[in-house]
Amino acid sequence: MQISIAERIKNYIRNGDLTFGCCILSVIILPVHVYYLPPVMILWVLFWILENSSGWKNVAVKGNKAAILLFLFIIFFLWQILGLILTESIGIGFERLFKRLAFILFPVVLFWPKFKIVKNIKLITRLFAVCTLLYILLCVGNAFNNSLTIQDNKLIFNSHPVDYDYENYFYGLRLSYLVHPSYVAMYIVISLLVSFESLFDNSLTRIRKGLWMAMISVFLIVLYLLSARAGILAGLIILPVYALLKFYSLFPKWIIIIGLGIISIVFVVIAKKNEKVNSSIEGISKEKFNETLNSDPRILIWKSALGVVKENLILGVGTGDASKKLTEEFLKRGYVNGFYDNLNAHNQFLEILLENGLIGLTLFLAILAYMSYIAVSEQNLLLGLFILTSIVFFIFETMLNRFAGVSFFSLFSFLLIYSKTIRKRIRNDSSNQST
Repeated sequence: MQISIAERIKNYIRNGDLTFGCCILSVIILPVHVYYLPPVMILWVLFWILENSSGWKNVAVKGNKAAILLFLFIIFFLWQILGLILTESIGIGFERLFKRLAFILFPVVLFWPKFKIVKNIKLITRLFAVCTLLYILLCVGNAFNNSLTIQDNKLIFNSHPVDYDYENYFYGLRLSYLVHPSYVAMYIVISLLVSFESLFDNSLTRIRKGLWMAMISVFLIVLYLLSARAGILAGLIILPVYALLKFYSLFPKWIIIIGLGIISIVFVVIAKKNEKVNSSIEGISKEKFNETLNSDPRILIWKSALGVVKENLILGVGTGDASKKLTEEFLKRGYVNGFYDNLNAHNQFLEILLENGLIGLTLFLAILAYMSYIAVSEQNLLLGLFILTSIVFFIFETMLNRFAGVSFFSLFSFLLIYSKTIRKRIRNDSSNQST
C-alpha cells in the first residue's frame, strides 16, 4: 500500500525527523561558519512547535531537570532584557540581546526533544567533531595557499606575510582566519573529549578507532598552533582529568598518578615552546610578577572592569553600556590601547558583573551550579568536563559576547545532559509509537 505525501509528512513530524534534521545541520554549521546558523535555528523552533502541537500536555516540566535548566536560562536572559532600562546605548543593548537569542532558542527546543535526537546523541556529537576537523583542514589549506608563491617559475614557500613578517599563516588568528582562535580552541577541546570517548566505543572497528586517533593527533597539533592560552590551559586541565576519571577504576592508583605525571610534564614542556604560553609562565615568576601585573593587557582590563563594577555592583551598568563605561575607565587609568581597541572585559564573569551586576552574575552561576549538579548526580563525564572547559574559557574570554560562543554553550549545555528523566520518557514514547 502506497503512503500518501500527507501521511509521510505526518510520519516525519511524529518521529521527530524535522527537528533531528535541524539538529544535524546545527552541529555541521556551528564549527564551519556559525553565521549561517540563524535560519536553521528558526526552522528548528517552528518544527519543534509543530511536532508538539498535538500533545502539549505530554511536554513534561515537573521532574524534568532539563526543564529546570531551561527556566534558569530564561530567568538570566530576562534579567539581561531588564538591563535595557539602565542602559544609555539602547541600540547596542538590543544588538547584544539579538546575538544572544541562541541562549534561549536552543534550550527551548532541547529541554524536551523527540526520541530521535536523544537516541543519536553520539552521532550528533561525533558529527560536530568531524566538522570541526573539516574546518581545521580548511584553515590549514588556506595557510598553505597563502604561504606558496611562484617566483621565476619556482614554487616558494614562505609562511610569513610580506607586510607582517613577524606573523605566521600557521599560527594564531592567521590560521583560524574566519573564527577567533579562542572559539576554535573551545570547539577542539570538546571534539577531543568526543574523540577519546569514541576510542572506548567497543562497537567501532579498529580502522574507525584508528581514524579517531588520527583526528586526536590533528586536534592536539592545531590546539598548540592556535596559541590561545585559554585553549592550551583547558587542554592541560581537561585531558588529565578525563584520563584520571576514565582509568581510575581500571588500574592501580599509583600507575595512574605516574602516568598522568609523565603526560602532564610532556604537555607542559611542549606548551612552553609556544611563545605566548611561555611569556605567561615567565610572567608568573617572582622576579616578573609585579611587572606582569602592571603591564599585562588582561590584568589592566580586569582592573579597569573592577573599577566600573565598584560603582555599579548590584544592578550593573545595563545591557549595552559595558563597553562604553569600560572605555571611559580605560581613559581614566591611562590605558590608551584599551580605549582605541574598544576592548571588552576579557572575562565572562566580569562582563556579566559589569553589565548586569551581582544579581546577573548570581543567576549565571546558578546555571553553572545546576548543570554541575546534573553532571555529578547522573555521573555524566562529558557534561562535567564541558562545564569545566567552559569555566576555563570564561576566565580568559567573554565567550558569550559573540554568536559563536553563545550558540556553542547553549547547544551543548542541553545536548550533553543525557537526563534520565528524558530518556525514560523517550523510551515510553518509543514503546507507545510501536504499539
